[in-house]
Amino acid sequence: MPNLLIRSALPSDAPTLLEITQAAFSEYASLSGQAHTASFAPLAETEESILAAIRSKKVWIGFYNKTKAIGTIRCEILPGKVAYISRFAVLPNWQQVGMGKELLAVAEQYARQEKAEAICLHTATKMIAQVRFYTNHSYFVHSTSQDRGYIRGLFVKELTGNAAYDLTAALEK
Repeated sequence: MPNLLIRSALPSDAPTLLEITQAAFSEYASLSGQAHTASFAPLAETEESILAAIRSKKVWIGFYNKTKAIGTIRCEILPGKVAYISRFAVLPNWQQVGMGKELLAVAEQYARQEKAEAICLHTATKMIAQVRFYTNHSYFVHSTSQDRGYIRGLFVKELTGNAAYDLTAALEK
């Protein structure tokens, strides 16, 4: 297995996180039909918005051989003991080295530490590789919506046996 390192993101990582997010979500936007949508949030990010995320959420950055930054993930604990993953991105040419699996594991570990009962994220249902990745990691489709101009699936992984969490209330923000 390659030498992968994941650590909490620092404010000085903002330019690198912006590069990773822009590269990964440019491909995502194209494949999900959002390539020409100026309001596609991940591509509208700035270093300032990334700094705000570092202050308000858990943000990690992943490196290959300790030097090449290739991935990132964010996680926040929402009301109702639900963790929400956002801006999960691995550089397109580095998506088969195991970084996504490791980043997801770090976010899930954090969610468990924070006593979350479920962890969830949205992704385009048209993105078959991502859908397969999440289902292979025990996520299921909770629901779909078209609120962003394309079909997005809300993928959920139960972290406890308690299925009483309310995703609707948790995701209203």
